[in-house]
Amino acid sequence: MLKHANVRDALMLLDKQYRSAQGGGPSHLLIMYSKLALLECCGWFEESFDEIVINSVRKKLRYVRDRKDLMQKIKSTHGFDYNTNFRPMLVYGVGICKVLDIEKEMDRNGDLTVLKGVLGNLNSMRRVAAHTTSNGITQTFPDPATMLSYYNTTFPIIRRYWEIVGSN
Repeated sequence: MLKHANVRDALMLLDKQYRSAQGGGPSHLLIMYSKLALLECCGWFEESFDEIVINSVRKKLRYVRDRKDLMQKIKSTHGFDYNTNFRPMLVYGVGICKVLDIEKEMDRNGDLTVLKGVLGNLNSMRRVAAHTTSNGITQTFPDPATMLSYYNTTFPIIRRYWEIVGSN
């Protein structure tokens, strides 16, 4: 099953530290807490997508040797953008027809649209965060509470993906 408690706890701790640092201390600490929360959230998406893709073939390919090609595809995929990273891995695992069925199901209540929107926002922020330092920075980042909100919004969607993909 998807690992989620650790990232939620980390985001809550970072939010607490962020709020404590707002009362005083070095201003770059706020940026560092924000960037770390952003990276934690993004890393959780990458790991979750890998797990969903592995789960998609677990019942069909029972032996590790049979999953070797898929595992190589997962290893060579770096990022969490829906169209660039997650969808191609899923297509590789279950095929385009199944992915279209899954997307149709996920889009019934707007979950796919929400997920794509959140991932797009996070991807843009992560690119900036990865190429800036916290000292003398003019770029702002959402606080850890915002990352926790993104997580809380998307966790049910990711869990639903897990369930739908695993049942196909």
